[in-house]
Amino acid sequence: MFWLTATLHHMRQDTVPLLSDPRVSLEPSGTIKLSSVSHNDSGLYTCSRENTNISITAELQVFNRTVILTGPQDVRALRGTSVLLDCCFVVDPRLSGYQVVWRKGDQKLSDSSVDEKYTIFDNSTLRVTDLQLNDTAEYSCEVITDVDKVTAHASITIIDPDRFSTKNWLIRTTCTIGLLVLIVFIITWCKDSEYRGLRTRGNSEGTNMEDVHYENCTPGSTRDDSTYQSLHPAARDQDQTYSTLTHHT
Repeated sequence: MFWLTATLHHMRQDTVPLLSDPRVSLEPSGTIKLSSVSHNDSGLYTCSRENTNISITAELQVFNRTVILTGPQDVRALRGTSVLLDCCFVVDPRLSGYQVVWRKGDQKLSDSSVDEKYTIFDNSTLRVTDLQLNDTAEYSCEVITDVDKVTAHASITIIDPDRFSTKNWLIRTTCTIGLLVLIVFIITWCKDSEYRGLRTRGNSEGTNMEDVHYENCTPGSTRDDSTYQSLHPAARDQDQTYSTLTHHT
């Protein structure tokens, strides 16, 4: 976009009235606005006052826009390591010069620091060394010329390996404790099931318990009228009669 201020007549070098161009608009103050400028618009422009010899001439130069071809990319890096951030761009060669500025947030970075924390190479690549947690931030590359400025952004995120080691230790410890609790529960449950499965004789309170011994020998009789028959097969005769063991009370 190009601006000229004049009173009446606005002419190009080839004496073509500017107002005949649909891209040109005239402001109430006498300023003209030229939109969608191209290389063909380069040249001398004259502003003159009607019926006078008063005129002003200015030169319009149209340059190519500065373009960042490869900007920095978002990076995740371990604490204590280094990263490289690229900034590849093209500038119109007719421009007298340009400047590349790297920023961390709003802070302008310089490669002249004593600790060499930041280094800006000739190809405008930024190197950040000995990354710490406070280096987590947004970084930007600015390319500044006499006619324009372009910017590309990227972020650096620092990962602390010690933090992840502590987290993994806590996870392993929690899993181990949980496993031990499960084992204790299973053992307790098994013992409880075994206890409940024991067959006992007596009342529900566990009193009046009687130990029953199963023997294949004839117990001693405490009463004369008690009759016992041996149940051992080897002690039987074919004619032996088996009777029910009775107890007289």
